[in-house]
Amino acid sequence: MSTVRVQKSTKRPGINDMAKIREFFNAYDVNKDGVISVSEMAQMLDKMCIKMSQESKVAFFNQIDIDRSGQIEFGEFLDWYTTVMELADEEAQKMLGRLEQSTNFSRSELEAIYENYKRVSASQVNDGMIDAQEFKQMMVAGGVPSWNTFLVDGLFRMFDVDNSGSISFEEFVNILSIYHNKNRKGSNEKHKLLFQIYDVDKDGRIGKQDLGKILADCLQCNNLQLDESDISALVNATFQRAGCTDYMNLEEYLREIATRHAE
Repeated sequence: MSTVRVQKSTKRPGINDMAKIREFFNAYDVNKDGVISVSEMAQMLDKMCIKMSQESKVAFFNQIDIDRSGQIEFGEFLDWYTTVMELADEEAQKMLGRLEQSTNFSRSELEAIYENYKRVSASQVNDGMIDAQEFKQMMVAGGVPSWNTFLVDGLFRMFDVDNSGSISFEEFVNILSIYHNKNRKGSNEKHKLLFQIYDVDKDGRIGKQDLGKILADCLQCNNLQLDESDISALVNATFQRAGCTDYMNLEEYLREIATRHAE
């Protein structure tokens, strides 16, 4: 990539946006020294999926750093905030085109998903990413019980593919495409996602305790109850059918799913 000079937006944020912009600024002030450094700026651009070469990132930083102090104060950032958000929107439009090619979502569906994503990602901090708290609020609003932290945490891990601690728009769409059978990778992808929820410690296998916890939570969500002994018996039967003892890996899990669907 060649160095590109960013055209400053003619729009300015309103007075009612100040609090959210301050939260945005603070979110990327990683070392909490009250300013944004070159590396923090580069991290912000990367997390917002704004594609720039390293040279362009530095050049953009220097455009914002009016007083040439080598750091961006809040006032300087505020003057360029709208530009940063417009750049993020431009990249999102390009990404919509790529996602239209890589998934079976229509353009209108992707645009609706993007609007929902922007709303959720701005519910706590308007940083263009969905963090764990914003994700939990979205899940609870969608009907997932707030007490079911095991499920919510598992779903967040599933969406946060790169383990960055936040969910990008591309991650968001790709997981939704699998969940809604709009992906182009095959039917096993959804089962692989479910396996990731069970695999809490991400060691590539699930234990009886993991499966028992999922089963108990699912029953509770549907206002059903089983004794612990009955849940244990169901889990043991599942493991026995898969030819496993204490743990089940992804291959064994997929084989068990295929066997169950064939019956």
